[in-house]
Amino acid sequence: MEPLISVLIPVYGVEKYIGQCLKSLFENTIADKCEFIIVNDCTKDNSMVIAQSLIAEYKNMNVRIINHEKNSGLATTRNTGLKNASGKYIICTDSDDWVEKRYLEEMYSAAEEKNADVTICNWYVEKENETLTKIQRQYNAKDFFNAFLQCNVQAFVWNKLIKRSLFENNNFRWEDGINNWEDEAICIKIFSEAKSYAYVEHYLYHYRVRNSSYMKSLLNENTRQNFIDAIAMMENFLSNEKYANCRDLLSHKKLHAKSKMLIDSTRPIQKKLLPLWPESYPYIKKDTTLLFREKLILKTAIKFPPLSLFLLFMLSVLKIIMKKQFTWKQYFEKN
Repeated sequence: MEPLISVLIPVYGVEKYIGQCLKSLFENTIADKCEFIIVNDCTKDNSMVIAQSLIAEYKNMNVRIINHEKNSGLATTRNTGLKNASGKYIICTDSDDWVEKRYLEEMYSAAEEKNADVTICNWYVEKENETLTKIQRQYNAKDFFNAFLQCNVQAFVWNKLIKRSLFENNNFRWEDGINNWEDEAICIKIFSEAKSYAYVEHYLYHYRVRNSSYMKSLLNENTRQNFIDAIAMMENFLSNEKYANCRDLLSHKKLHAKSKMLIDSTRPIQKKLLPLWPESYPYIKKDTTLLFREKLILKTAIKFPPLSLFLLFMLSVLKIIMKKQFTWKQYFEKN
């Protein structure tokens, strides 16, 4: 019998967390009607040992393990899982996160009730000392794609249940090699074709913010290039004539990517990034999701770049002094 849901679980360097992740999935209320595809991206730690132990404990689960021959990154790992999926729906769970017991059932029930191509739930952000709640504002199918381009819809795939036919009928895949902002690159395709959406108002997913994650440190050259490549891919996708009316809205994505790269880069790199995507500047004032400090940095970059560099320097000082995220030496390196 076809599984209700294929749960794609990429594994790399998560021995501290994978036990909690898999246990929360295997104890879901409809877990016995789903399949779990674990893709080992050549992890070097004991993640797979822990996974195997849990699989042996939950013997009634439909679990497949696929081992990569070489480390390939998150995008390729998800593609491997997708290629081997057989469920009516696809959902991706990051192996350092965990879920509520009714995560799969509530998402599936909402999708079936609305015959939805995409079903979305609310989520928790789990920081070291606090838990935040996040709500996805609801849009009808007509407005959803534009809302995504305007950054009003988060491009996470772990809080979205997606019909597998949407992938298969359109040959949608993650962009191999884009392992940061990879969900932006796939979601622009999915949302362009999705005809119906369903929403689950409960908080069903726990997204863990790790101190060692790239979000807490300076962006390296590969990560910055992933951001730029993701924007280029989306720009190419929108070059189709049928997207002519919403093409300029990609400026919102450019602004968000640029502000992220500016704030989390070293001084030499910040100077190089300031001239990037000047065509997006008219949208700074219109953007409702940029933070005040991000707008201020971007606005000053238009006419007075030295002031933007000064503001970025002050933000870095605060990081170094208050959060101790990186050192003065790191800040002035050409990373």
